[in-house]
Amino acid sequence: PTSKVCFDRPCRDFAWVVGAWGDCSAPCGGGSQERTVTCMDSTGAPATPDSCVGAGLGIAPATTQTCNTVECPAYEWAAAGEWGPCSAWCGPGVRSRPVVCLSSTTRAVVSSSLCPAATRPANTLACNSPCAATYWAASAWSTCTAVCGGGWRFRQGKCMA
Repeated sequence: PTSKVCFDRPCRDFAWVVGAWGDCSAPCGGGSQERTVTCMDSTGAPATPDSCVGAGLGIAPATTQTCNTVECPAYEWAAAGEWGPCSAWCGPGVRSRPVVCLSSTTRAVVSSSLCPAATRPANTLACNSPCAATYWAASAWSTCTAVCGGGWRFRQGKCMA
């Protein structure tokens, strides 16, 4: 004979078998996720990656990828107005102002529970209004000058220091 059979077993096909992506490691700001990638032959047996590459399938698909790359929401405190007047017209009192929690991206007012309590600016401030050095003191009203038909009541006023 001038020819002879060799390698008479059937040819095996190879394929990359790719698993599902796992959970992302972060909810936002960029995380990573993994999956399995295995080279398998036509009988379902695992094969070396070189077998898939040699079969013209190229290098193995990626086993990791980035995920949830959207920017994480951030929140910050902001004074929403000026300080109000002192609550006392004379002596110690309190001034107040509104303080709100804002979304850093939209600048919208959000729930105060989203902002870190440790960084909240003061919304009250002690104040001390100066008292006048003098004041007006009045005596009790006198009895009426008439019992009917209209009369007058009087009292004494005195500037006190």
